[in-house]
Amino acid sequence: NKKLGCKVTALTVFDPDFHYKAFKSISKVLSEEAGKTFRFEQQEKLHEEIIDSGLEKIYVDHLNQAKAMAESEGVDIETHVLSGKPYDEILKWLDGKDVALLALGKIGVHDSGDLDIGSNAENLLRRAGCNVMLVSRREKPAPLDADLLDPVEWTQEALQMMERVPDFVRNLVKGHMEAAARKQGANLITPEMIVEARSKMGM
Repeated sequence: NKKLGCKVTALTVFDPDFHYKAFKSISKVLSEEAGKTFRFEQQEKLHEEIIDSGLEKIYVDHLNQAKAMAESEGVDIETHVLSGKPYDEILKWLDGKDVALLALGKIGVHDSGDLDIGSNAENLLRRAGCNVMLVSRREKPAPLDADLLDPVEWTQEALQMMERVPDFVRNLVKGHMEAAARKQGANLITPEMIVEARSKMGM
C-alpha cells in the first residue's frame, strides 16, 4: 500500500468443478418426463462448453472492480485469475513467495448469514504460511467505467434468444458469448452468432 510501500496483488478463484457437479446433481432429481422437457443431455453439453469462459468473464469483471477501487485510492495493484478449489489454488500461489499478509473475506458472497467463517477462509487461516487478516466488512463498489469492461452490445433479437436459456446458466452463456465476440474483434452479438455457437456444440 501507499504507506508501507508494499506490492499488492488481488486474486480471484473460480471452481469449474463445483458447477459441473451442481449441474449434474440437478439431473438426478428430475423425473424422466421433466428430463425430456429440459433436454438435459443437450443442456449439459452447452453448460460444459461455456462454463470455463463464462465463469472467467464474471471473475475478471470482479477483479476489474477491485483494480478500479484501488486506483481510486492511488494504489496500483496486480490481478490474477486462478481456476480450481479456491483455498487450494491460493495456497499454491502463496508457495515460494515472500508474502507479508493475506487479506480475505471472512465469508463468501453467497453466504446465507448463518456462518461465523467460510470454509475457504478457515482453511487458509489454518494453512497459509503467512500472516492472515480476515475481513467482515462488506463494500459495494461504484459502477465501473465502461472502458474497463470493454462492453459488447446485444441486438434485441439476440437478447430474446437468451430468454430461452435456463436462468441458472444464463449469465455464464452471456459471458461465453461476449468473450467469444471479443476474440473475434466484434462488439455486437447477433442471433446469427448465437445460432453458430449452438451449431458448434451440436445443439
